[in-house]
Amino acid sequence: MPHRKLVHQHMRFSVMSTALTFVVACAFIILALKPLIPLPEPNELAQSSSPYLRMASHQRIKWRQLDAELFTEARRLDRPILVVVGAAWSRSARLADEFLFNDLELRVFLNRDYLCARVDIDERPDWANALHPLSRSVSRWQWEYHAWVLEPNGTLFTSVRRKFPEQPFDPNSVRGYLQSVRREIERKRSGDLNVASELEQTTNDARRLMQDSEVVPSPSEVREALFKAAGAFGGFPIRTSDRPVPAFQPLSVQAWRFLLLTGDEEALRASLEPALRSPMVDWIDGGFRRQATRNDWKRVELDKLAVVNAEMGALLARTENLLNDPYHRLLAVAACETLFKRFMHDGLVPSARIGSEGYRGRGPRSSFGPARLNEVLGNLQDVGLHKLNLDHTLNPQMLPYVSDPRVLTEPNVQRVLHLLRESAALIAPEYKGDGYLDVNALVAARLIEAGRQLGFAEAIEAGSQILDTLNERVSDAEVLPHNVLIQRDQGFLSDYLAYSDACLQRFLATGDLGDLDRGHRRLDEAIQRFRGFHPFALAVCTPEMQIGPTVTAVPEVVDNFRESTSAMAIRLTNAYGALTRDRADFSRLDGDQLTRWAGSSVAHFGSTVLVESPMTMGIHAAAQEVAQNIVVFTVGPNAAAEANRIAPKFPTAMVAPVSGIRSDLAQREPGVYVSIRNELRGPLTVAEAQVLTRPIRP
Repeated sequence: MPHRKLVHQHMRFSVMSTALTFVVACAFIILALKPLIPLPEPNELAQSSSPYLRMASHQRIKWRQLDAELFTEARRLDRPILVVVGAAWSRSARLADEFLFNDLELRVFLNRDYLCARVDIDERPDWANALHPLSRSVSRWQWEYHAWVLEPNGTLFTSVRRKFPEQPFDPNSVRGYLQSVRREIERKRSGDLNVASELEQTTNDARRLMQDSEVVPSPSEVREALFKAAGAFGGFPIRTSDRPVPAFQPLSVQAWRFLLLTGDEEALRASLEPALRSPMVDWIDGGFRRQATRNDWKRVELDKLAVVNAEMGALLARTENLLNDPYHRLLAVAACETLFKRFMHDGLVPSARIGSEGYRGRGPRSSFGPARLNEVLGNLQDVGLHKLNLDHTLNPQMLPYVSDPRVLTEPNVQRVLHLLRESAALIAPEYKGDGYLDVNALVAARLIEAGRQLGFAEAIEAGSQILDTLNERVSDAEVLPHNVLIQRDQGFLSDYLAYSDACLQRFLATGDLGDLDRGHRRLDEAIQRFRGFHPFALAVCTPEMQIGPTVTAVPEVVDNFRESTSAMAIRLTNAYGALTRDRADFSRLDGDQLTRWAGSSVAHFGSTVLVESPMTMGIHAAAQEVAQNIVVFTVGPNAAAEANRIAPKFPTAMVAPVSGIRSDLAQREPGVYVSIRNELRGPLTVAEAQVLTRPIRP
């Protein structure tokens, strides 16, 4: 009897093993054949210039572009519109395409009950921040990927997102939510439901941004609000309460720049270091990844943005000089080099490099699993394990990173990094988003700025090459285009400001008046063209550039992956004002007018953007520059070279050559002069000028 029972168990085990083997074999066969399965017929997005829209060109959802025809059809069919806003470099967007919009039941439902449109924020930056333009700074939107429901008449109704962190976000829950939204729209129209739609919140936000503030907060108040929201240490960890999406930790460049400008070295170092000692730093290709998905920075997304690397390179070039930290210099140089050695092609840079993570968050180029590590490192595996944190039990993504920068001085660590880079070089990276003016101009500006602070001629040359390429395409354009390769669309506020910034930075590096004139002209055009709602609050686009009834022509105050356009406008008008004070030109705002505009804009926003979030620190950093109003001038026959030589000694001030500007300085004896709130002092020694320009801690 026991023998028969054992035989029976053995047979049952054999059957189960055979079945399991068959299932696994089938799975492998399906995976192997998947690339051979023909894609569905392409939809109308296949011919789009947007990489994000083209990602959906073979989906069975009837995706459309957001245009006037879509709104006409929505009214005719009496269907609401689902607008999905994203970018090709958003991991959330890619996952949604793979696991959400490929679901059969959701697909059938959307094609029957909704009209579906996609918007690429690379191509339409107004959609990145226009909806909930102020309150999103504390609600923690994933700004690079979000979705909205519009009523059939095009009016904003609601958003599609988690209302609380634990809420499931799968095809069934999304379908159920969209079904309830459609019923609510119908009840609202019939008068059975009085819905407080999210349009009201967006309208209230916009109204607040148009109202003048009564009080301008002091730097100490801003600092207190920053740390109340983010904590003094830990790289500005995000609050966990009331967050509608999982934790995301973007690099808080503008918050760190605010601390830099206020001279708060202790807080700057304490909040910045956790990010610099984490997998956010790419030790394979150099530079920085876009964001972490945990507050401890130990798990990250692998996408890399050109502008993030440019902003971080310029920031660290200044913090290296303020904190005298060679590790900051090493990372600043690496961020610059990844831009002009890897991103740059034919004088331009794409907006992003795609991470291509698998389900475990590992990338084929960046991650080194145990088998690959053994193959690449051999007997040096222990170095990778202990010095570069390549322990798969603690670091599931297997991205090399340093917890202690001192290990980088060890020859074996450098040998391991060399071997890892050789292995990675066998896998080609993927780049997306070519030709955007704001991206390229911002990269050019920050490369030149970082190059001056680092004494890094290659970075200055690379930034100058990008600006030369842009000038070839847009310098004579009556209206700046958003994409310089296509040149059929109108430029947004970010395009005008970024171009002005690049021209400003090259003037500071070379003393070329042509750059100053071009940048001044485009800055004046931006102020005249985008201030339709309020003289001191520029909208990200003009009303004519909006698509349909949904209003996107509002000021941008939230910093996402780069400085907000409102902050940039304040910073640039203040800088150009200091350089063009005595240059009478009745065709544009002169220096004094620009200076007053910057001050009035700071007063306008005032306490409106003093919210509990690091994401509005760009405006406060710009306000700090306006309040200090410090410029270091060099006078003499070699003014530009002298300005570049001493620029690293002034990490918190603008250093400008007197080259065809400032007649009140041009006739003075050679030397260094400091302007503090338009009061000139000099000639001074560099040491004396450093004492005068040292920021006062709040």
